Amino acid sequence: MKVLIVDDEPHLIHAIKALVPWQEYDIDKVLSATTAAEARELLSREQPQLAFFDIMIGDERGTDLMNYVVEQKISSKVIAISGYSDFEYVRSMLVLGCVDYLLKPLERTALLAAVEKAVNIWKEDRRKNDDARSLLHQINYLSSERRHTLLSQLLSPAASQAAYQELSSLSDSFSKADTCLIFYSDLTFYPSKEDAAFQRSFTAFFDMMKTDLESRGLGAAILRHWNPHDAAVILYGRTDRGLNSVQTAVSHFRRQSGYPFHFGCCSGSNRPEDILSAYDSARRAFYSMEVNQNGRTPLITMLPGFFHTTSPADDRNEAQLLSSIMMNEEMTITVSVQQWLSGKLLSAPVTYGTIKRISTDFETMYSHWCGYFTERYPGFTPGNASALTPCSLFDEAYHFQAEHAASRCREILMELAANLHDVCRSGDVFRQIGSYLEINYNQPFDQTEYAELFHMNKDYLCRKFKEAYGVSMVTRLNEIRIEHAKKLLRSSNAKITDIAIQIGYNDEKYFIRTFKKCTGMTPNEYRHSK
Repeated sequence: MKVLIVDDEPHLIHAIKALVPWQEYDIDKVLSATTAAEARELLSREQPQLAFFDIMIGDERGTDLMNYVVEQKISSKVIAISGYSDFEYVRSMLVLGCVDYLLKPLERTALLAAVEKAVNIWKEDRRKNDDARSLLHQINYLSSERRHTLLSQLLSPAASQAAYQELSSLSDSFSKADTCLIFYSDLTFYPSKEDAAFQRSFTAFFDMMKTDLESRGLGAAILRHWNPHDAAVILYGRTDRGLNSVQTAVSHFRRQSGYPFHFGCCSGSNRPEDILSAYDSARRAFYSMEVNQNGRTPLITMLPGFFHTTSPADDRNEAQLLSSIMMNEEMTITVSVQQWLSGKLLSAPVTYGTIKRISTDFETMYSHWCGYFTERYPGFTPGNASALTPCSLFDEAYHFQAEHAASRCREILMELAANLHDVCRSGDVFRQIGSYLEINYNQPFDQTEYAELFHMNKDYLCRKFKEAYGVSMVTRLNEIRIEHAKKLLRSSNAKITDIAIQIGYNDEKYFIRTFKKCTGMTPNEYRHSK
């Protein structure tokens, strides 16, 4: 316990410290303050169980500190010290919650009695608070909603440890469990909320599974509120019974909905305290499942593999895609989409993780392009194209076919290209040419090809481009390439030759001359400069 003595007379503070055998009252820290400001800081930081306040502290009154204690809801039990015979000073302190008062000069007997009284009051209040907390814990234990919330929090890295400790103290069945199983499913692979029939069927299935598991004390079915696309099941204790319940529910839902819904499951039983690693294992198991198994998709997968929800950047194919959008040519977009998608499907077999990567990479790329166009073309709006969810990449029979996925991507990008073309038709074609040059900076450059691509005379193109940008196309291209070279020189240890090739120069010496002309130093000098 702690005590704070507040008085503007240091000798009185020393007297109180000397007269009271603090250890007999379980007080191991004695604090002091000679000003009200210092006292407020100690009250806030230390939260002492006991406090002595003088009626007058410099220019302030003890009632000011009492008001502070009340307003800040500090649980200190306060003893007032008064050098005035007028009881009105003390009465004000008592009204505000002071537990006792002492008159100067202090008498040891009265002082000890006041300390004992304050300590007893504080201990009684603590007992009542402990009883109230205990009752609240019992109520929470009886509440299935509270237990469900804690089970859900087990899957959150920030809350998992606290939730585990509270569950262990509230639930005998959980605290005695020495094994657990975690199941995971990504709901973006199934129809969205716009499909009312599927959503009704899914809600009924999930609620039934949740009720069954929780009523039997076997676990919980959870839709994570911070990510509504993640569905999870936690089993603990008699996991064999829970597993049978989950399999029965999933099998029934499959027959009812017509979708091959499945869960990934952690490999083997885990200890409840290892629930986060078990959850990660279940996610890997879900995404490692192969697609298109002709109705033979297992209800539950227990063979986790390794996957990433995004794949390494495919700069060349992405640049080609973006270029085709800017040209607004359907055939070019179709070919570019096929090439981009083929790069994503190189690894066999195609798994749910493969589909997730295609969806995530496409949405990231699309969002970046929309931002790029919005920044460069006033009046551009992305349109109302629906998202490329994993579910949308499957056909009506819920089979994944590359042709169907390519068609879906092409539809979204054709709408994007049309919206961009509407803006560019307003006469800002040279801004479009400049953007095309930025995107294809590392490709072979030929002004004649650009003139043919944008359907204009070469001399007219060069003249108008210089009017728009203040420099020739070649100079502008070199500026773009050198900016990319700067980034590579500072962020990597790549050889100068490799950097030159990467940004579009086949001649290292020409690259070095151009770099020095633009920056005043060689690439190596720039790399080692601050």
